[in-house]
Amino acid sequence: MDESRAAVRGTIKSVRQQMREMVAVASRLAPTSKLARKASVLMLDYESLDDRIAECGGEENLVFMLCAQVASGVSLKVWCEHYGVDRGLVWALLSENKEWLDRYYRAQEGMADEYVGEVVGIADGSSVEDIQVDTLRIDTRVKVAAKYAGGRFGENRKVEVSGSVGLIAMLAGLDSEEPPEPIDVTPTKDESGKESSGESTEK
Repeated sequence: MDESRAAVRGTIKSVRQQMREMVAVASRLAPTSKLARKASVLMLDYESLDDRIAECGGEENLVFMLCAQVASGVSLKVWCEHYGVDRGLVWALLSENKEWLDRYYRAQEGMADEYVGEVVGIADGSSVEDIQVDTLRIDTRVKVAAKYAGGRFGENRKVEVSGSVGLIAMLAGLDSEEPPEPIDVTPTKDESGKESSGESTEK
């Protein structure tokens, strides 16, 4: 593990050195320009992220740790603030790898589970004095859960009905207290001598 971390640190130092050279060039060309100031800030952000990656033993381990904490209810914003890394750079890192991005989205579904699990505890521990605050806490968690896992926790449900309308109307008639009127289907003969049903049809 120590050897792998050393290799990661060596790679990061090489990239960091290249970035320092770019910042130095920008500073020499226009030391007071906005570009030079932004490059300096970006350099610090990259260094913070690289240090965190090195501590985790690589980008793969960093993504694993991030997703594990997101699934337990920690937002990306809170995670980045806690570890002192730029949220935009972390998001860019996730976006570079589809598998990592999918992991993050699945972690958000785990966050939805975590929030829904907290709802019962908040409701059970609520009091008359805290009812408004607790209602807001519950509503917020339910909305976030519906956003991250709408198929499971969303309020909208798609109901599909198959069959003919006539069948549905017939079944609805079963709830009526009055029995349906009988239909006469006894064959009769008209003036031409041909048989027809007892139910007449006027044209």
